[in-house]
Amino acid sequence: MKLSIIVPVYNASNCIEALYSSLSQIKIDEKELIFVDDCSQDNSRALIEALAERDPSVHLHVHENNCGAGIARNTGFATASGDYCLFFDADDLINTQAVKEIVDLLDTTSADLAIATYELTKEADGSNGRIGKRDRGIFDRILQGEDHKLTKLAACADLLTFTNYPWNKIIRTSYARKINLWYSATKVQNDVHAHWQSLLFSSSLLVCDKVLAKHIVPANGSNITNISCEKRLESFKALQDVEDLFSREPDLRARYYRDFVCFKIMLFNFINTKLNRNYFQQFIEKVNESIYLSNFQEFVALREKYPEIANDIYSILANPYGFYKV
Repeated sequence: MKLSIIVPVYNASNCIEALYSSLSQIKIDEKELIFVDDCSQDNSRALIEALAERDPSVHLHVHENNCGAGIARNTGFATASGDYCLFFDADDLINTQAVKEIVDLLDTTSADLAIATYELTKEADGSNGRIGKRDRGIFDRILQGEDHKLTKLAACADLLTFTNYPWNKIIRTSYARKINLWYSATKVQNDVHAHWQSLLFSSSLLVCDKVLAKHIVPANGSNITNISCEKRLESFKALQDVEDLFSREPDLRARYYRDFVCFKIMLFNFINTKLNRNYFQQFIEKVNESIYLSNFQEFVALREKYPEIANDIYSILANPYGFYKV
């Protein structure tokens, strides 16, 4: 069994050594650490080159231009040779024992991928070690007190609306290649397409109540989560990538598009809390355009499953400036 760990890197020199040290402690028979330097301006590249010289499991790819984490993940995945892939971020903390346990479970099942829990630390408000309340509820409803469960998407479609992180999943490489897994070219929300793509096409999936990663949102605003400038509006391009996927797959759209609309409204609410008000008018226009991509039957289906989200849509269409206050 071999695990490929793919890490996009941009100005992460303060994290490289610690991340390498923790990844090296994962007790897997064989692993490769694929770093993709996305045109860093610090000495990240030199640090990884030094690691590669002393450890043949370390591989480095270099982007001559800054392309974003999504494209960097695609670059790394293109050369992955492991049986399984884990997409990780340079500034997060990994639970090495959970990685081993999840890979072992995948190795004894036919699951296309495993999705696990996480811990979220926000330095600005001092919150520590919490999974999102809604995400926790989704896992509790699926697992019903069990540690893990092999299931199908049809039985747990709420997972589609689970926060779309890249680092709480381990995916079977042969399956990822079969579906041509890819991340969006956007600077924000570039993991949304891969999240939906990997779940929508799965034959079976493994839900594991194990904390795979600890995600840290720094108070200084350097993390992508904190972006408030016009780049935040690239989220709509990331959503369009999933819209295009549904357009090509009418059967999947009939079953799961209402879940996507639910996710979109929740994402709009998040964007509203982050976006600089100078871009508020553009935001409102893009929200309206996105909502009108749904037809009447899809709205009825949405209301059956997510009545509160349907009410939000009514309110947005009636008075977007009132719903999303300037």
